[in-house]
Amino acid sequence: MSTHSSVRGVAHDIRHLFCTIRLTAEVLERSSDEQTARRARRILRAVDRGTDVCTAFMDCNDSGSARIARRPLLEEVVAHLPQIDGVTIGVDCPPGLTADVSSTAVFRCLFNLASNALDAVATGGGSEVCLRARKLDKRLILTVEDDGPGFGQAAMVRRANPHAPKSAGLGMGIIESLVGEMGGKLRRLDGVKGGTSFRLVLPQG
Repeated sequence: MSTHSSVRGVAHDIRHLFCTIRLTAEVLERSSDEQTARRARRILRAVDRGTDVCTAFMDCNDSGSARIARRPLLEEVVAHLPQIDGVTIGVDCPPGLTADVSSTAVFRCLFNLASNALDAVATGGGSEVCLRARKLDKRLILTVEDDGPGFGQAAMVRRANPHAPKSAGLGMGIIESLVGEMGGKLRRLDGVKGGTSFRLVLPQG
């Protein structure tokens, strides 16, 4: 079996699992307890996004580009991230900014970079994660920045405190592969506020 067929098969199986999760979440959404219902709605949003990702793999459309409004997508990423007490997640993006990109691929990159940033902040005592989007010449620049302890120090903190919250983020190798498939580049920089900044640069036009 080819790698492509294997990926499609796994995506198919995962999509079926999402269907089971959705049925359970729909029951919880009807709960009279507002907190339970609110959490169920969040699960439903995540399930819908996961189903979209699986469908994109199955239809081989994950690399297809379309003109996408940037700010709504960044806000959707934030909506799917876990909420951590004392940590704010901001969006800095001009409201009218659009770009020709794969919505699914960019979502996956930003979601996982932001998840890893939250992990660094939660374990290292920071308080802020910010997602930014700008256009410069013929490039789209997407940035995920945190005010945590910095890339190297965050790894040391996690080793010292193995019971600290852990994000659902992917490994950097997988994220770099996604960026490469879009013809882009990913750079790690020191954050303005002392944490870490990941800058995703995608070609436009």
